[in-house]
Amino acid sequence: MAALVELFENSQGLDEQAIASLTDWLAAHLFATSTTATPAFPASLTSDKKPRSVFLTIASPYGFYEVVQGSGQGIQAATRQALTQLARCQWATAPTMLKLDVVRQVEPLQIAANRWPRWPHRSLHGIAIGSPSLACLAEEVMTHDLFDKQGRLQITRLHDYLAQRHPHAALVKSVLSQPATPAWRFSTDAWYADQHDRTRLYRGHPMTDRLNSESLNRSANAAGCYLAGSVSPSGRFVYSYWPEHDACRPDYNILRHAGTTWAMFDLYQQIAEPALRDAAQRAVAYLVQSIRPCRHFGAPLQCVVERGQVKLGGQGLALVCLAKHAEVMATNEHLPLMQGMAEWIVRSQATNGRFSCHKASHHSGTVSRFESGYYPGEAMLGLLRLYALDGEPRWLEAASRAAQWLIGVRDHGKTIARLDHDHWLLYALNELHRHAPSPAYLEHTRKLVQAITSTQHKAPGFADWHGGWYKPPRTTPTATRTEGLAAAYQLLRDHGGSHEELAEIKTAIEAGLRFQLDNQYSPASSLYLPNPGRALGGFRGAHEQGEIRIDYVQHSLSAILLYLRNML
Repeated sequence: MAALVELFENSQGLDEQAIASLTDWLAAHLFATSTTATPAFPASLTSDKKPRSVFLTIASPYGFYEVVQGSGQGIQAATRQALTQLARCQWATAPTMLKLDVVRQVEPLQIAANRWPRWPHRSLHGIAIGSPSLACLAEEVMTHDLFDKQGRLQITRLHDYLAQRHPHAALVKSVLSQPATPAWRFSTDAWYADQHDRTRLYRGHPMTDRLNSESLNRSANAAGCYLAGSVSPSGRFVYSYWPEHDACRPDYNILRHAGTTWAMFDLYQQIAEPALRDAAQRAVAYLVQSIRPCRHFGAPLQCVVERGQVKLGGQGLALVCLAKHAEVMATNEHLPLMQGMAEWIVRSQATNGRFSCHKASHHSGTVSRFESGYYPGEAMLGLLRLYALDGEPRWLEAASRAAQWLIGVRDHGKTIARLDHDHWLLYALNELHRHAPSPAYLEHTRKLVQAITSTQHKAPGFADWHGGWYKPPRTTPTATRTEGLAAAYQLLRDHGGSHEELAEIKTAIEAGLRFQLDNQYSPASSLYLPNPGRALGGFRGAHEQGEIRIDYVQHSLSAILLYLRNML
């Protein structure tokens, strides 16, 4: 044991090419059939005699996985030891996926009176206790919440998890109960392999180096499959899914329902997948059921109602959704409903263009004091999409007045740093300028672009933060800004934008898309989940937030589709 601990503590990493070569060999070795010859160990690695430690994970698409560890004097010895451990697993004869982790750095921890140090980056470091074989990789730490968000060890969870996975549960209890148990924090370099793919991992996910139509279409289609699978027979979505626990939250938001359904029809327009169409049709039916007559502003109108409330943003996104449904399915069946909702939006607008009602009681019409910075842009976009269908000038006039107020009053005099990153307004200005051109729309678009691009991560401390927004960066704020930039790119491309400014916008969009793709669940990033197939195609909230919500998927999907149609 002492020799293994010494090897583990002194483990050295391998260069990327060597790990890739070893991954290829392991894939050929573990995925070999009775008719294929067992390959020889890579000749370039046989002379290595430095202390090395590796972890091998084998997995199936059904939530079964096994992690084994090996250490040795040289990478071949370490790998052979891990394979010996693997051979004892009952189902290790036919894995479909594998991950190789080569230990790069090990840090002994000082544990006094059972007081554990805070974990600085729970998605980047694994933990070993008592022995290198009693270890959890960083992905296991994350998936099973072995450290909380403040970096505090959850000792009961760690005990239960190790006891479940280790063949000698009594040993786990004995080791963890010792007052001076040695422990280590370690980091690894990792690669993933299956029958079709080999990819380098960082923080448990593939790193997207380059964008191309094949990878983006694959990502969009996977997102569509996730969304289609999330629509119940009633048309209601599984709004929030937690892959780490294979559990759903009962929350709901009809605005995001409408936006997500819009994105599904947008994708269907491109790929004509019947299952996607059928799911989106059910989702539209659910949305239509939430539209009810109301008598607000002294007139009979139509309102999207949720929990007794009518929201300006809900009216706008429902119009966007139903307009796309009308376009894709070649139907005007919901046009009267749409016109009734548009009338509500227009009547909620003051003469100066400001929307004075952002939320109201459906029953009484009482206006709430609540205001959203995004609802006006959503309402404008909904009016413009309806105007494109029925040509009613009142919708265009209302959108124009709203733009004048937003630019001339709400955002007037604000520095670039104080401007909201209003992606819905960028969507709307792109379409409004084509119907009613104004230099003010182009000028404000440029200001919003500057506000957005100036705060994007360009040289972050972590490789997978590049292209995101906030600290730590989050997927949906990145996706919405990428959408807004894509709309701005379209507008400026068609109306006098310089080559330099278009190139700068495109660079920011591509960085944002790479960040988004890194946060989409793939076979490689789903290995340790209890139900990996259910998460595939979904976008998590952030690198250390596994929740998939339908709007996370919608905004990333919309950003991808905009890029595919306008920049490739």
